[in-house]
Amino acid sequence: MSACSAIRDFVADKGVTTEYFASDTKMHYIWEKTGNNKVLQIETDITTGKVSAYEYDTQARRRNSVNLDHKH
Repeated sequence: MSACSAIRDFVADKGVTTEYFASDTKMHYIWEKTGNNKVLQIETDITTGKVSAYEYDTQARRRNSVNLDHKH
């Protein structure tokens, strides 16, 4: 299990929001529970400003891209 997968499982189980800044890759991650077994993962590349978002189903182990304009 990857570190990100473990974090998503923890967020889904506990219903918390968490974030992490990876100084070596200059990536900022935010995870928040969005529904039953669903976790939103937002990734921001600090160098380029590119933002990507994915909603994960922690039971099915699948992800879908998310358009943040419609999510928040």
